[in-house]
Amino acid sequence: MRRKEKVYVSGKISGVGRKEYLARFAKAEALLREKGYKTVNPTHFLVCRWRWLYRIVGYERTLLYDIWRLWQCDRIYLIPGWMDSRGARIESFAAHVMRVRRLPIEIKDGIDDSMEKWMSENGIHVLTQAEFERMKEKI
Repeated sequence: MRRKEKVYVSGKISGVGRKEYLARFAKAEALLREKGYKTVNPTHFLVCRWRWLYRIVGYERTLLYDIWRLWQCDRIYLIPGWMDSRGARIESFAAHVMRVRRLPIEIKDGIDDSMEKWMSENGIHVLTQAEFERMKEKI
């Protein structure tokens, strides 16, 4: 039996309401699990759940822990809007340096309108899941 790939979920947390970021991360996690991936969701880490602990540990140490957990993963999934987050941009760069592969952005699962518009303006075609699957069959 083949080992399930482990995916780190990355996205904007700071400056977003708790309910909103928890919902976004839960939705991304459900999507990934539905596709057969194991997930590492930073909103489940104690420092994210217990705000008093975050105040003691601080942003930099929290980010270091996040990167350490990312290092243990096979892939990273960037939630739409991730570019508005300093932490998610750092995690994306760290993933690149550590050769943690990004889930293909070609799959149109939750790509927000602004990202889709930017991709369209820059000549990047966004494939639907069905188009992606058909392409895979031809290879």
